[in-house]
Amino acid sequence: VIVDELKDLMSKSAPTAVTTTDDSRISSTCTNFNGGLVEYILYDVQFAAISVPDVDDVTSFTWTIDGKEVSSSSPVFIILSYYISKPGPVKVCYEASSSCGVFTDCVTINFTGN
Repeated sequence: VIVDELKDLMSKSAPTAVTTTDDSRISSTCTNFNGGLVEYILYDVQFAAISVPDVDDVTSFTWTIDGKEVSSSSPVFIILSYYISKPGPVKVCYEASSSCGVFTDCVTINFTGN
């Protein structure tokens, strides 16, 4: 249930951040990373997530927290408390590859411990 609500929340709005290895390959079907990486809080749980969760085309992805790769099965979001427990600022980065190119983005989140 939380995943569905998170996806609904993520579809509302966000800034734009898309990079590709070849700009000529961007088309109307290559919007799966428009919006960038953002922080969400749902039921007091902090997430880092891509703002548009249309990732059917993702061939590989990597999440890092403060420069250390973390294991996640989701190409859409991570629940921060699964990986860190100490409150304070953390830098969360995401890199994914798809037919549209390579997307990379980072966001600093003030982790509250939830």
